[in-house]
Amino acid sequence: MLSKLRPLVAATTLSLACVSAHAALVNYTGLVDSGPLIGSSFSGSFAYADPAAGFDGPVLLDGFVLDFEGLTYTLASADAAPLAWFAAGSFLGIDYMDLDSFGIAVQMTAGFFDLSEALFSYDTGDTAGQGQGLGGFTSFSTVPEPGTLGLVMAGLLFARRKRQS
Repeated sequence: MLSKLRPLVAATTLSLACVSAHAALVNYTGLVDSGPLIGSSFSGSFAYADPAAGFDGPVLLDGFVLDFEGLTYTLASADAAPLAWFAAGSFLGIDYMDLDSFGIAVQMTAGFFDLSEALFSYDTGDTAGQGQGLGGFTSFSTVPEPGTLGLVMAGLLFARRKRQS
């Protein structure tokens, strides 16, 4: 009996190890709803190590890309360490700021209570103060990690073999 349980215990241990090292990759899109660039869209992606359930606080981003007005902002161009924010395990958004890499300064701000409050802002540098605007996010979608899909497939094959024997 114990010898039959060993593969299951090993598979479970491997599953838990993979889950605890899970990385989240999130694609996002948004639309500018004020300022001189009203109607412009922005999009990109960011990655972070997914924290434990119920986590409160920030997590450093492992990757970041923002495409806006023909410019590409990255993790390397950030003025401060970009962060993903969580409250009781709920994702609130990210904090990202690049004020000096291009002619258009951008900033993303996480929501305080939930993701619907997250904002995108920009400043075109217009000296008359008319170059600022805000935008909202229209979608956030988490991309499944390739390793997670492989783990699910391995579990299904293991369960199928067990039923056949």
